[in-house]
Amino acid sequence: MTKTQGFRKHELSVSHKFATSNYQQFVLRTNSQTTVKDVLDKGRIELIRKNRQRLSKIASAVLLCARQSIALRGHDENDLSNNRGNFIEILKWAASTDPIVNSIFADSSNNASYLSPPMQNELIQHMADQIRFQIVEKIHGHVFVLMADEAKDCSGNQQLSIVLRYVSNDPVNDKENADHSSIFKEHLLGLVKLNEFDANTLTILITLQELEEEGSERSIDARGLILAIKVPIFFVSLIVVHKVFGIIKVLSDQLKAKSIDFTKAQCLIKSVVTQIGDLRNEKEFSIIYLQIKNFCEEHDISLSATPRVRRTTSLSFRFKDAFLTCSVGQRVQLNNEDQYRTNFFYPFIDSILIELNDRFSSENMEILNGISALCPDHDNFLDHSLLKAFAIQLKVDLCLFYNELQVLKPMLKKLSLKTIVDLYTEILPLKNAFPTVIHIVVAAMTIPVSSTTCERSFSRMKLIKTTTRNTMSDSRLSDLCVLAVEREFNVDLGKLVDNFADAHKNRRLLLK
Repeated sequence: MTKTQGFRKHELSVSHKFATSNYQQFVLRTNSQTTVKDVLDKGRIELIRKNRQRLSKIASAVLLCARQSIALRGHDENDLSNNRGNFIEILKWAASTDPIVNSIFADSSNNASYLSPPMQNELIQHMADQIRFQIVEKIHGHVFVLMADEAKDCSGNQQLSIVLRYVSNDPVNDKENADHSSIFKEHLLGLVKLNEFDANTLTILITLQELEEEGSERSIDARGLILAIKVPIFFVSLIVVHKVFGIIKVLSDQLKAKSIDFTKAQCLIKSVVTQIGDLRNEKEFSIIYLQIKNFCEEHDISLSATPRVRRTTSLSFRFKDAFLTCSVGQRVQLNNEDQYRTNFFYPFIDSILIELNDRFSSENMEILNGISALCPDHDNFLDHSLLKAFAIQLKVDLCLFYNELQVLKPMLKKLSLKTIVDLYTEILPLKNAFPTVIHIVVAAMTIPVSSTTCERSFSRMKLIKTTTRNTMSDSRLSDLCVLAVEREFNVDLGKLVDNFADAHKNRRLLLK
């Protein structure tokens, strides 16, 4: 075929060259994910690149302060201030050697520098959400539990720490030196403010403190509060609750032990329930009431004091045949032993017994006994009859589970296993042979004994929210705690900028 005919002729033609050039430009734009607008406006692309670099530098400075639990803002962030806070001072120090950081101060306009406190909060939130997303991705397919504990911050607000716990399925290379952190994973998800726990307690503390100063403006309110506390039902309630909870504390301390046999603990539970039930009679209440009388006489409080008569609240006719579970404004005034026993003591004991019987029902105890049977030091270690209820709760194939137990139990007889962790590390390399057993063991290990990680998060909270930083919002406190505690997770600044740009598509600062 000659050069002046056929494909050779077409290849040398102007139309073919033009079409080839267009195709190459199309492939280039597709691979680089750029639009025609970007191709035509190269200056816009360069501006986006610089803006992304600037925001990444700002975010990295915010992250540094958050990781180190140091304050971002200063008392005076004015341009003439000698100390504008850790965040801006770190950026100013970096600006002396980094031209990108220097451009943040030199080139950015006053209303688009992205150094303001609201922008800091938003960046902190995006970074904390990114870590939470990584935590969720990490536990995908794992059995997990949520742990919660509460503590007060320096402002007196009750904060609930929420921690996620699961068991890692990574292989354990050194079984003898396997530590707790390599098997159990616990991650902080954040803090939640408990508003309903604060108001009454803070009011009592404030008014009682001001009562010491007779000339203070709230001394009258404080005296009124003292009078309200001195009503008989207040002290009757305290002494009755102290009596009942004293019995329950014995059970509570045992259930919080690091190692517990629920089969043996079942006897303790039955004993506690019986002891509380035995309190529900006239003789026992007479003994308690005598303690109440002695206490009130010692502190000059009258048990027979009649409260101020108020207008009687009648029950609405529509509630005539209804069973009420909340207050409708009616109150029965109690002023003698029989009324306290019938209207307060007996209902309180009944409610406690209902709660205990519900929490420690026969079905729940069977499950707890199954968990105990997974401990090597249990008398009936891996007994299938004890494990049945727990296996049913986890919805596993019982036939497959029993077959795996028959093969596994002879293999473990010659091994000196001490804890359920030893059992887990021993059978983990055989996860293809014993998938059901491993699933049940992991579920049992996931149940926490204590809320130690929650308590550690409170230690970090006290470093972040101090007396000089007591005005920060609860959402900011929660996000800062996540960034400070979960240091093993990296923050992808590129994704952070993308998320920030998606959340603010109409921003003056072009990022995408």
